[in-house]
Amino acid sequence: MPFFGARVVTSTITFVIYPVMMTFTVIWFLGLPVIGFFGFFSFMAILLLTGFVGCAMGLTIGAIFPDPFAAININMMVAILFSFGAGLYANTGATANIFVRLLSWLSPMHYSCILMMRRMFEGKNPVQFT
Repeated sequence: MPFFGARVVTSTITFVIYPVMMTFTVIWFLGLPVIGFFGFFSFMAILLLTGFVGCAMGLTIGAIFPDPFAAININMMVAILFSFGAGLYANTGATANIFVRLLSWLSPMHYSCILMMRRMFEGKNPVQFT
């Protein structure tokens, strides 16, 4: 039990540091200087939520399967399936395959992409490119 507790804490810390570094990097390299204070932290919060969902799914699958290679392979398969559901590999529109549309309803990546795009390009404070 202490091993799993320590593993959860370590993974959580790792998944907090990575979105923060990614936010600084993406905003710097894409040249988004006008997003403001709230835009910066909402961008980072969306990445944090997505990272926590991925961390929870990975830890859950890792706890279910005792063989580490099986857990890694199943985690990769789930990530690829959710990428299909997010629209990274296939169209998720009305003309899409029913399996891909079902995956888009189940995929947490789909909802994080929608949230990111709505936050960055709609609403009161959209990103203003200069």
